[in-house]
Amino acid sequence: MYKFSTLRLTRAAIGLAAASALALAPMAAQADTTNATGTLTAGSLSELAPTITAFTGTLSGVNQTVHAAVGAWYVNDAVGDAAAYHVTVSAGAPTIAGTSIAGSLGTTWLSLTPTTATADPNNPVLTAGPVAVATPVALGATAASIDSAAAATGAGQWDFAADGGATKSLAITIPGDAVPGAYVDTLTYTIAAGA
Repeated sequence: MYKFSTLRLTRAAIGLAAASALALAPMAAQADTTNATGTLTAGSLSELAPTITAFTGTLSGVNQTVHAAVGAWYVNDAVGDAAAYHVTVSAGAPTIAGTSIAGSLGTTWLSLTPTTATADPNNPVLTAGPVAVATPVALGATAASIDSAAAATGAGQWDFAADGGATKSLAITIPGDAVPGAYVDTLTYTIAAGA
């Protein structure tokens, strides 16, 4: 039994000595490489039109202007080509209960004051962004430009804040001889590439 214990201790000591020798010997570093690959496709040029609060007014026998608040909206240039773009708005024919009343209101009874865009918090490109037209824009059947971005300035998403407080960006011209009723008109926001 004594021999067996000694033999066991001797083997353990040899094992520890070998491990210690390996620990002291420098080990060569090893490396290998691999490729991370993928394909990124172009996104689109898009916008989200705002909601517009309903206006109210009372006929007074004279021409008047009432206002409606414009909600938040955005434009998004995810194409990746740094091209210029512009945003336009057009208005359809106003109706009361489905009957056109464009003749009594004129062709541009709505006027929009464009607002300034700010970079979306997640927009990685902090360039100049789209620039709003400086004066109110009359809206009618012909699309009117309200914002534009020069080449290499409008990439990413740009947000337009909702009207707040007393600010109401949409002006509605009501003739003194207008017909009472619930008025409806459709505004079309369009974003397109080009200067």
